[in-house]
Amino acid sequence: MAEYGKLTPNDHTIRAVGPEDAATATNNGTYISMANYGLCEIHIFTGDVAGNTSAITITQAQDLSGTGAKALSFTKYYRPGQQLLITGQSGTFSVGETLTGGTSANTAKVMIISSKHLWVAIITGSTTWTDGETLTGGTSGATALASGTGQFEDVGLEEAAGSNTFNTLALTFKHWVIPVSSDMLDVDNAFDSIRVNLGQAGGATEMFAEYQLKDGKYKRYPQTSAQGAIKGV
Repeated sequence: MAEYGKLTPNDHTIRAVGPEDAATATNNGTYISMANYGLCEIHIFTGDVAGNTSAITITQAQDLSGTGAKALSFTKYYRPGQQLLITGQSGTFSVGETLTGGTSANTAKVMIISSKHLWVAIITGSTTWTDGETLTGGTSGATALASGTGQFEDVGLEEAAGSNTFNTLALTFKHWVIPVSSDMLDVDNAFDSIRVNLGQAGGATEMFAEYQLKDGKYKRYPQTSAQGAIKGV
């Protein structure tokens, strides 16, 4: 089976939702079939307007028309992250604790720790920190000074999904990924189709989602369509 980030020949990319203003309603994606694929990466993006959060869920069904539709359980996703360079550290930060910027008031979850930098996932505020501000670990009480304003914001950090959902951030130009393998579906009861659902946001929020299908059954020729006869326009 293909792993997260691994491309194989003749894979399909299919628009799932939008671009749409998620504030207007819940946006349910197009159903796609995973019958001929081992992996689908669901990519979710916010645009240059992101006024609120959206709850993300996935539905599985027995066919492209949604027969027997029910929730699909998933345990992880990849959320927007960044690297913070640090100096003058006092104490030891803890993975999973909340980091707070003393000047910017940004908060982030500490994901990976190094002596010279932290990989963090934003919780509130922005991805721009204040150079030289004090960063404090909410659990450990450790402190450090930010060296710069944050970098490498195109990195996705693995996070556990709670109760088969997660919320996007009210931040512009951010990207989330959910890897769905075919064996996550209820294959014993002939469920082979999925769709992503973008929950209604509380304010103007541009969102877009697409499916990247990988690990196809046929390697030498284009795969059988995963969306049937549905037209793209």
